[in-house]
Amino acid sequence: MHFTYEAQPRSDLQQGDVIKRTEAVEALLKEVHPHYFQSTNYRYFIVLTQSCDLARRECKTCKGRYITIAAVRPIQIAIKREIEKLQYSEIERRLGFCSEERKAKLTQFLERLLNNNEEDYFYLHKEESIGFSEYYCAFLRLSISLKAQIHYNTILDARILSLKESFQHKLGYLVGSLYSRIGTEDWAENNLDAQFRQVTQQFAKDDSVVWLEKNKYKKVLEILKSINDPKPEDLKKAISDTITNKDKSSTEILSIISSILSDLEISKDTIIKVQSRLKNRPEFKANLKGPYYFGLLLNSHFNHFA
Repeated sequence: MHFTYEAQPRSDLQQGDVIKRTEAVEALLKEVHPHYFQSTNYRYFIVLTQSCDLARRECKTCKGRYITIAAVRPIQIAIKREIEKLQYSEIERRLGFCSEERKAKLTQFLERLLNNNEEDYFYLHKEESIGFSEYYCAFLRLSISLKAQIHYNTILDARILSLKESFQHKLGYLVGSLYSRIGTEDWAENNLDAQFRQVTQQFAKDDSVVWLEKNKYKKVLEILKSINDPKPEDLKKAISDTITNKDKSSTEILSIISSILSDLEISKDTIIKVQSRLKNRPEFKANLKGPYYFGLLLNSHFNHFA
């Protein structure tokens, strides 16, 4: 079981309990919140009310009059919303592309989210053993209140997971700043660095957006802005044309350099090595800025073989 979850939940409801959408919960939602009932996106919920208010007394009732629960939704929804923040123009959001230089911000968001340091969300790792087979996060602002006296047992019977106490406190801190900053375990402390990187990279590979190198992004955006009401096929063509033009320019420049070296009676083997090294230089791939720039590159590589 993931280190955030409690293997043996207590008999009473706790803050951070994950609730499955059972038939009884369905009937409850239909009565008190038709929107959540009608939407298939809300398969799970999480209890936000403090544990002390949920503890049942001798009279079998808890202190709190209401139980607040929040929607738990697939993590891809949160990722999509974050990507939209990084897409600065309507064209980017509509056609699904973004500058690759902003991808680092997405990775930073995912790192905060996975360690539960991101406002508005609480990450819930998948737990195959109880059928919680996807990655989710709680959307803390999407909450509703239920009458504890009427619905307590319905919510308790639908519980499938409980958080460890420290993570209950962290959830409470995120919900209402009820505590000072809570120091919870993170992935590194549990010797899960490799898994943490793997999961972060997995989430960062979002198929809904095409990440473009800075120079390609600028050129593609320029092309699309010149088109009235661009479509997805225009994006595909703009990317293809940009890559083709760049490859063509690269080939032409290499040909010119080879011709100059040949005129200088440089050996064919050395010319081939220079071409190969230029092709593999990141600066050569990223920048096609004219003769002065390539003169510097050529000088650097030629000196290597001198």
